[in-house]
Amino acid sequence: MSPTALITGASSGIGRETALRLAQLHFSLALVARGGERLERVGEECAALGAADVLLRSTDMAVPGDVEAMVDAAVEAFGRVDVLINNAGMAELQPIGSMNFDHLEASFAVNAIGPAVAINRVWPIMVRQGGGRIINVSSIASKDPFPGFFAYAAAKSAVNSFARSIAIEGKAHNIRAFTIAPGAVETPMLRAAFNEDAIPREATMPPGEVAAVIVQCARGQRDGASGEVIWLTRS
Repeated sequence: MSPTALITGASSGIGRETALRLAQLHFSLALVARGGERLERVGEECAALGAADVLLRSTDMAVPGDVEAMVDAAVEAFGRVDVLINNAGMAELQPIGSMNFDHLEASFAVNAIGPAVAINRVWPIMVRQGGGRIINVSSIASKDPFPGFFAYAAAKSAVNSFARSIAIEGKAHNIRAFTIAPGAVETPMLRAAFNEDAIPREATMPPGEVAAVIVQCARGQRDGASGEVIWLTRS
C-alpha cells in the first residue's frame, strides 16, 4: 500500500514542489487549494511523475467546514492519511495602527485556525491507523517579523506551538509533528507582498529547498526533531 499525503496550498510554490517530490516517491496525494487550472496542472504533473493516486480538492482554509470535508474526502479516497502537510497561508502587509479586524481575522483563519481544524479532524484517523506525521509550514517571521507582519507572524507562532503539543500528545500514538520555518522563499505569495526592491531575488531561497526538508519529515528521516521548529535560511 502506498503512503498517503494531504497537502494544502498545493497549486504553487512550496506546496507544488512538495507534491512533485512525493509523487516521484509514489505517494497517493490529496492536493488542496482554492481550485482552478493551476491545481489541475499540478495534479497532472504528479500523475505523470508516478503518484499512486491523485485527488484534487477545492478548499477554503478559512472555512472550518471546508477543512473538515477536505480531510474526510482524503480518507474516503485513500482509507488513511499518513502525512498531513499544512502549507496553505496568506501574508498581507498591514502595519500596526492601520490594521482592520477583517485582516486580523483572515490571517488567523487561514494561517492558524484552518491548520488546527485539519489537525483535529485527522487526529482520530492517525490514532486508529497507528501513527502519522503532521508537518506545518511556518515562517522565520514568527521569531523575526518584518514590519507589517503583526498578524501573520503571530498566527505562524501559533503554528509553531501546534507541533510541540502534537509531539507530546501524539507520542503514545506514534504521531509526530514538525514545523518548517523558512526565511523568504521565491513564491507568488512572497511577490504579492514584496517587490524585488524590498527583497531581492538573490536573497530568497527556491521553494524546492523547503520542499526537500518537508519530504524528509514525511519519510521519517527527521523523526528525532518531532515537536521542533526547523528554521531554514538561504544557504
